[in-house]
Amino acid sequence: PYLMDGSFKLTESFAIHDYVADKWCPALKGTTPQHRAQVNMMANVIKDLKSGITGPSYGGMMDKIEEAIAKMLPAIVSFLGEKKFLVGNSPTWVDFYFFELVNLMFYLKQDLFTLYPVLEKYVKSMHSLPKLGAYLADPKCFDKNLPFNNKMAKFGATV
Repeated sequence: PYLMDGSFKLTESFAIHDYVADKWCPALKGTTPQHRAQVNMMANVIKDLKSGITGPSYGGMMDKIEEAIAKMLPAIVSFLGEKKFLVGNSPTWVDFYFFELVNLMFYLKQDLFTLYPVLEKYVKSMHSLPKLGAYLADPKCFDKNLPFNNKMAKFGATV
């Protein structure tokens, strides 16, 4: 991804998420040093899972995708537990990153919510955020028409 904010240009997902949170809603970074550390911890754990799914999507290796989900997702689900969001009862930037990944996993694995019911509850929590919920409900929602991967991928390259 690429962000342009006036003359400022930035690449890399985490740097962009961090910049956007810092500039427009600092609470999304976490409210204490411990909270921010947990946000960063979960970001790195989720990044590993996303890499384990995205790479094999380009080669059409569903077995590798399922292996990555089975290996890495249970720890994330356990950490989430009964919390409304990943690191507490208020969303942080890592929730938006994970929300996108949960949608990708559900696209690839339709039984995801049966296997991990807490993720369906989590998605509902994200949809309950007023601005995100309104955006996703809008028929002109930009994200509804975007594939998860580029056209070279065997999985997630079409909507």
